[in-house]
Amino acid sequence: MEQGDDAAWRKLLSDADFLAAVEESDELAEAFVKRMDRQTVEISRLGAPEGEAPEIWTYAAHLFSHEAPAVLATARVAVWKDDGNAMIFQTAAASTAVPQEVLSRVVATAKTEVENLASCDKVAGVARLDGSRAHCGKHGLCAWVRDTKAWERFEEPERSAVEAIATNTPRPGHSVLGKGTFEAAKEAWTTLALGFADRAEVGEAAIFRGAGAKLAGINWLHDTSPEALEGSGGATAAFHFESDK
Repeated sequence: MEQGDDAAWRKLLSDADFLAAVEESDELAEAFVKRMDRQTVEISRLGAPEGEAPEIWTYAAHLFSHEAPAVLATARVAVWKDDGNAMIFQTAAASTAVPQEVLSRVVATAKTEVENLASCDKVAGVARLDGSRAHCGKHGLCAWVRDTKAWERFEEPERSAVEAIATNTPRPGHSVLGKGTFEAAKEAWTTLALGFADRAEVGEAAIFRGAGAKLAGINWLHDTSPEALEGSGGATAAFHFESDK
């Protein structure tokens, strides 16, 4: 991989089996990064915007030509041109071997371009905290709460409610992990989520911070998909960017 020509490298980057192998091998991951370091990573918008009100713009970090790029990482942006607003969301990487700094560069570029090309003077971001994406591994909010037993900081009923959400199990005396548990944990969980989003070194919150965004707050039960409830208790983090204009 490190010594092969560009054609062979491009073929590997489009091979799902190879990318899966990189996830399982530290040696392959190290070689992947070394090969990336030898080439220029370009960042640009992919294709034309999709939809309207909002338009969805996709930015990508890629190798090789714009005509046939080997995409390493992406970020999507919802753009409301009439209101001058934009929301950056849904970052993704082809492999965990793609350095997190590359994703931060994609987000930073997207922010600058929607300001300049779409005259957006208010640019925000929303970061998932569930740790379920390929570039985040098992570094989500619930995993952090479990690892640190953060529920021990609180008194009842918050204590058992936070533990239940973090472990995805009903509270003692309850048959389901339901609305009452989430309501009992709301203030404590929001406090924990703020601390996690402000300090996590891996994941989407860290990507936004690396792009210069400031943590603005927590969106309570913003994502109620099963994966998000299991990984972050449904919480996402809100970020804002200061205008360069």
